[in-house]
Amino acid sequence: MSSRIDQQYLSFSLGTENYALSISSVREVLELSRLSKMPASVPYFKGIIDVRGKGIPVIDMGMRLGLEECVSRENKAVVVVEQQLTTGEVLSIGLLADSVHEVIWIREEDIDPAPSIGNSMAWNFINGVGKIEDGFIFILNLEKLLSEIEAPVIPGEDISGINSEELPE
Repeated sequence: MSSRIDQQYLSFSLGTENYALSISSVREVLELSRLSKMPASVPYFKGIIDVRGKGIPVIDMGMRLGLEECVSRENKAVVVVEQQLTTGEVLSIGLLADSVHEVIWIREEDIDPAPSIGNSMAWNFINGVGKIEDGFIFILNLEKLLSEIEAPVIPGEDISGINSEELPE
């Protein structure tokens, strides 16, 4: 009997690239509904959506990975995930993607470690690169992806992305 582990992943697109999250952390997939925007938030935080009476924060996965903002309005989806915080609480958060595809199985032997080339912030969020029928799929590490989101915003901190040297005196 083989000791390999096959895992299920939810596949989705950001731009022209394919990504995946372990299905064990995915609660549901929703069509993007009206976002209530929050003032003075980081650029990848897009707002809050109402999911059965509960406000769920939504982040733009493309921007969070240092890529372009999710722009495809017609297929845009929110992947609602749950992650246990270090405090023991469970965080529900929506991840905005250009489109969501399907649940796929990827065999352990078809997953290579993430390359360690360059100084890309995005590689920190990648668990591995899976080989699939039509190419490759980046398997995301949800814990690392959300780890900095847990951190509180320090009052007075410049989170607008504007370089303070560019501000008028």
